[in-house]
Amino acid sequence: MMPEKPSSNTPRRATATGPALAIAAALGVLLSAAPPPGHAQIYRWVDGNGLTHFSQTPPPSGEYRQIQPPPPPAQDPHKAQDRINKVNQHFQDQLKAEQKQAQQDHKDRKDRKRQAQRCHRAKKRLTALTVRPHILVKTGDGHTRRMTEPQRQADITATKARIAQYCPG
Repeated sequence: MMPEKPSSNTPRRATATGPALAIAAALGVLLSAAPPPGHAQIYRWVDGNGLTHFSQTPPPSGEYRQIQPPPPPAQDPHKAQDRINKVNQHFQDQLKAEQKQAQQDHKDRKDRKRQAQRCHRAKKRLTALTVRPHILVKTGDGHTRRMTEPQRQADITATKARIAQYCPG
């Protein structure tokens, strides 16, 4: 049985053969082995005499440090400036967000402290109202008089409501 012939409207695939295939394979091997342009490795080490060396290859023995070379210069100064402006804006936005968060954290700490103080005062007041049945209060004209029992009970109820409001759990 003979293979079918592709019809005229069937797309054909281009294939490389002979020398073209060998050149393409060799070029692929060379390109995959070479580091990308501008990404050469730089090594720094100090020898036994205290001299500092820089090289593209590490020393045969001993300690060394790999150094990242600076990035290549921008091709278009306007694009580079735009990128710098975007990075600066990002850092400014981040700084503002951190400052805002720090202010909020400070406010939250103050609020928690104020709430704890109110809780403490309310509990102290409730103890005074329940332990001592005879509470003295100042009147509007500056005189002191004993709180009536209905007033004391109303104050106890109000103080318990403040404890529920200011004291967690």
